Amino acid sequence: MNNLAIIIFAATQYLNMAKVPFNYNRIKEVLVAKDESNKSLAENLGVTETTVSTWCTNKNQPSIETIFEIAKFLGVEAGELLTTMKNFRPISQKSKKAPKKQKS
Repeated sequence: MNNLAIIIFAATQYLNMAKVPFNYNRIKEVLVAKDESNKSLAENLGVTETTVSTWCTNKNQPSIETIFEIAKFLGVEAGELLTTMKNFRPISQKSKKAPKKQKS
């Protein structure tokens, strides 16, 4: 397993033990926001609509590589598909604060 997969696995194990409801991905939410269908995503990736449906309902999860392919198809950052934060913005789009002046 790569590091990201280990982190995701550990977090999901913790959340399962704590009985915390958790959606592993936001694929369906982003598909709807981008006015795309499960069918169009399936055709683009060369998988079945059933496979995409299992991702959208969080019954199964795509590989990390596939997450990046999905993100490219939808025109979003891969991280946006993996977070439940409503105000997600990629690091590259976050405003940079001016450094504070030191008191003399």
